[in-house]
Amino acid sequence: MDIDEVLKKAGNFGRVQKHLFALICLLQTPSCFFLLFITFVGMTPEWHCSGNHSKMSSERKCELYSKNNCTPVYDQKGFHTIVHECELICDSAALVSLSQSGVFLGFLIGSYILGQVADRFGRKKIIIGCLLCLVIIGVLVTFSPSIKIFSLCRVLTGFSIAGW
Repeated sequence: MDIDEVLKKAGNFGRVQKHLFALICLLQTPSCFFLLFITFVGMTPEWHCSGNHSKMSSERKCELYSKNNCTPVYDQKGFHTIVHECELICDSAALVSLSQSGVFLGFLIGSYILGQVADRFGRKKIIIGCLLCLVIIGVLVTFSPSIKIFSLCRVLTGFSIAGW
């Protein structure tokens, strides 16, 4: 029996299937925001060393910063990023990308674990639980005081996204 015969016996793609497909697509929309979140929150604003407003190369600024001869002053006003909050500049700038990689690590682990849990307890319970977790984690990531807590929240975000 080939796939065409199975589809004929199962029925066509009717009104109910179209509604279910639209609902599933609608439920997947928030995951885009969680995945693209780091684009805005992890942006590195322009900065200069305090007391020195002259144009220096980034290498020179990082050299001064690493020797504790520079306190960064950020030029962007009106918004704060995780880079600004935790001073993730120069050598520690890679931690922003690492936190985004944590989302995909959480997604990998969550896909494996939550798939099996959903088979046992039902998909609806897991979807609702994961959506609730995403709301809680979304609030926690907003108030994370350090890059470690921020990265942990990002891993949990990926884990929860895998459940729905």
